[in-house]
Formats: sequence, C-alpha cells, structure tokens
Amino acid sequence: MAKTIECQTLSVDEVTETLGIGRNLTYELIKQGRIKALRLGKRLVVSKVVIQQLLENPENLRARVADAGPDEGEADDSSISSP
Repeated sequence: MAKTIECQTLSVDEVTETLGIGRNLTYELIKQGRIKALRLGKRLVVSKVVIQQLLENPENLRARVADAGPDEGEADDSSISSP
C-alpha cells in the first residue's frame, strides 16, 4: 500500500486563514521577517512548524510600539494651561 505524504507547508492564503489576518498583513509580516517564508519560483510558502510556533507564542508577531504618549481620551498635563 502506498504511503501518503502530508504537505508540510502552507500557502499565503492558508496562513491568512489560519492566523485570521488579512492577506496584505500576511505579506507585510513576511516582508518584515516576522513570518519566515520560502520562495519556490513565484510562490511563497510557510512551514506549518513556523505557524505552530507563532500560535504558541504570539508575542513574536506583535509590533514594537514606540512610546506615543497618553492614550486617546486621556488628559495630558502638558496641554493644560494655568490661568
């Protein structure tokens, strides 16, 4: 009996569906190196192991956010002038 081989990679569309993010964001994360992908001809594929690691540790996907000051809706003391 022939052995079936399970595919070990995902297409960009499959990664998008698995992570629940948009296609453009998926390409951006690949471009930034946050998702490691392999180019096979014109096609990009991502190892299922890479996606599993991202799902186990989503901190790897979070962007580094610069200190932008207070959140919207919060008062900033420096914007209050005294009479």
